[in-house]
Amino acid sequence: MSDEASYDEEAQRATAGGEEEIVPPGPVHDDLLGAASVVTAETSSIVQGEEKESEMGSCTSSPSATPSKNPIVSVGASSSSGGGGGASVDDLPIYQRIAIFSHDACAEHDIEGHIERPERVLSILEKLHRDWPEECFREAPRVLDEQILLFHTKQHLTTFETLVSAAEENDTQEHFDSGDTSAMNATREAAYRSAGALIGAIDAVFLPISDPMRARAAFCPVRPPGHHAERHRAMGFCFLANAGIGARYAQKRYGLKKVAVIDFDVHHGNGTEEGFHEDENLFYGSTHQVNHYPGTGPDPTPYIGELARNAKDRRIVNRCLRPGEVSRSDFHEKWRQVVDEMVRFAPELVIISAGFDAHIDDPLSDTELIEEDYVWATKIVMEACVRINKVSPVPCVSILEGGYHLEAITASASVHVKELAKGFPAPPAPGDESAALARMIEEMGINDPPRKAAAATTPSKKTSTTTPKPSSDKKKK
Repeated sequence: MSDEASYDEEAQRATAGGEEEIVPPGPVHDDLLGAASVVTAETSSIVQGEEKESEMGSCTSSPSATPSKNPIVSVGASSSSGGGGGASVDDLPIYQRIAIFSHDACAEHDIEGHIERPERVLSILEKLHRDWPEECFREAPRVLDEQILLFHTKQHLTTFETLVSAAEENDTQEHFDSGDTSAMNATREAAYRSAGALIGAIDAVFLPISDPMRARAAFCPVRPPGHHAERHRAMGFCFLANAGIGARYAQKRYGLKKVAVIDFDVHHGNGTEEGFHEDENLFYGSTHQVNHYPGTGPDPTPYIGELARNAKDRRIVNRCLRPGEVSRSDFHEKWRQVVDEMVRFAPELVIISAGFDAHIDDPLSDTELIEEDYVWATKIVMEACVRINKVSPVPCVSILEGGYHLEAITASASVHVKELAKGFPAPPAPGDESAALARMIEEMGINDPPRKAAAATTPSKKTSTTTPKPSSDKKKK
């Protein structure tokens, strides 16, 4: 029986542990390019700062050379007596609750007039530095070519090296075949540090629990993004498939059998899916706007779950969101489906491709999510990590993808990181049907105020003056 037909058995075996094996190491994006011409300058101070949490003791030890394949982590962030081993969540130093990997080079890749611009990460980092003490911030390492080749073809790496070398030598912009992705003299280092950030994050969550540099969760506010880059080509502003490379690295370095990437960017991550499609040990799940760039990721609804016509539709899980007000209820329904299928798959590592461009204010989407939706989406992923393994919850790391309205991406990333840092909730009591019903009501937004009231403090896309809304006609692949 194939892996895709025996997930439940695999889920049981996934909790058994075992000895550790260590191995050395499209089309033109018209809707996005059109928006670039209407982007106006925004102030660097985007969101009012909040007081930092109390300063903790600084970490002085360097990371251990011996990784831990099955780290024991605390469970029950909101309860006094959680399951699992190790210290309770309140005993963890703040810099072990969340590690934030970034690098200055990620702001140096700068194509004039392009909507995928340095301010995206600069704004997020400014806010995160107000939210968290300096001990939480770590420098992203540089990805190695051999790590890139775990996902990409040699041909793609050669093409990338040729174009970025020309840009560096001639101080010019070099364009990839997709027509929407360009390199300049700082692109190589930015792309290598962006992919390397996730490598560093994965290493951090797999350090032994005794290592002071070990982190329970990690976030990588880096650019350029990666989920559109396919094995053999760059596209959609993406040069290297950051999440895909990270998943392959985790398998190679830590001997993991199964890894999941789940993606709530408003655009389908065609690159990640293309690289995972034929590997039964890799899971990709995505919620994305229907009939949107790049035109991939069809939703097989109603043939989902037990009704799926193809076993692969339970490992490559695509769910589409309708535009407009209904997108919020769609998201709560569809993201839950993605997460539940991931739990069934039972990965040993969860990677979140965190694109915040489904936000109501984003100029490149017609969906209307707000910050609270990202809080909920992150929360149920952390719950899922416990559902997969109640004794030793599955590690979770996150990396930035899209998001092009500076205020929206900054506020959304901030609440995402705060939810990651809360850790793993206590497993629900068996048979607690009333709690399950309350959760369902909360998730579906039944008690939410009317949409207009929710939008009162969030400027409408159509009236935003900082990033005006381009034409809603989207080029499909």
